[in-house]
Amino acid sequence: MFNYPMSFMSSTGTATNLSYANFPYSGVLPTMYTNFGGDLQCTTIDPYGGYNFGVLFNPIAAQTYGISSMYANNYMTTPPDASLGAATLANQILSPLYNNMANGQIKCSTSILDCAKRNLTSKLNSENTTEEEKQEIQKVLDQLKALEERLNALKESTNTLDPESAFKQAQEIGNEINKTLIDAKNAAAEREKAAAEAKKAEEEQNAQQNQGAEPTNQGSTPTNENQESTPTNQGAQGTDATDQNSGSQATDNIGDGSIDNFPLVVRNAAKTFYDAIDGCGTDNDKMKEVLDTYTQDGRSMLGLMLCWNEDQSAKDKESFIEAFMDDASHGQKKEYCEKIANALCEQARELGVYDAEFRKYKDAVIAEANSSWINNGTVSKNIDAMVEILGKKYGSQFTKPSK
Repeated sequence: MFNYPMSFMSSTGTATNLSYANFPYSGVLPTMYTNFGGDLQCTTIDPYGGYNFGVLFNPIAAQTYGISSMYANNYMTTPPDASLGAATLANQILSPLYNNMANGQIKCSTSILDCAKRNLTSKLNSENTTEEEKQEIQKVLDQLKALEERLNALKESTNTLDPESAFKQAQEIGNEINKTLIDAKNAAAEREKAAAEAKKAEEEQNAQQNQGAEPTNQGSTPTNENQESTPTNQGAQGTDATDQNSGSQATDNIGDGSIDNFPLVVRNAAKTFYDAIDGCGTDNDKMKEVLDTYTQDGRSMLGLMLCWNEDQSAKDKESFIEAFMDDASHGQKKEYCEKIANALCEQARELGVYDAEFRKYKDAVIAEANSSWINNGTVSKNIDAMVEILGKKYGSQFTKPSK
């Protein structure tokens, strides 16, 4: 029996000598192809290797054993030159692969373009978008339109271009689309950061100008000797995350709704989180930064989620945890679902509402987060129930998202 060796083709598309040796027998002998290991591999199937076809088309076997006359009358008696036409055969095998990859890249790029255009056009037509932002959005839309025209031209030329060139051009256009969207997102983030800093500076300036009047207005409740410290204490109670790790210090005014006095730092965090998951793709670094900061303290986590309900939930009709579950990877869900649940449980203990029902919600979240297939709906339903219980305890108006 004469076995043909397994042949390999590198991921760059260059055929090795063993590939050249086997390609001439493709379609003549039973042949198997696989992309195991990331490379195209071609081999003849061993059980058939020693039959007369193998002898006839194997020069060494033909010289050693000769060729049967019955096969000599029906088939060519001169074994083919293994090197003749091997490159052509290799290209014939590679062409379908390049075609599939090119089509896949074109479809992916088209999908990203459609999604980006919808989101940008929606923001462009929004009443809340400033003229400066509209100008920047229009620039991005113009860039995407040019890339879309190139992509459409490539679609029409795939019949005339060789598959490898079509794939490389599709890749180039895809990379340019991604770069355009990333650059636009980074530029928008810088503008928002500058606007937030300007607003913060303005608020600080206004606070300094009104500093003399505040003790007079707020000093009626405490005794005279405590009048000067009253504004500082009230400010700490009224700002959810000014001291983000204050924990139980913020539970003094339970039920009066003061938790809804979300400070700028919390509103900015909610906005940052929304921007990180908005549109095509996810800014994992920004999302991680917000979650790592706010899961350290139960009240801060609750304040962020209630603030989201007020400021961000109406945009996509979903709660904070629903938005997270829609965009997060399996690993991110596994890491942060349990952290969020534990942070809320910490707050529940401080408020005295950590009962059997609350624990049932937490256990359901942790069990789902540690399963092989995480059900987004199960996690969201149970965490939202925890937020509602805690929010009501504080007298919050934003225990549920705007839907």
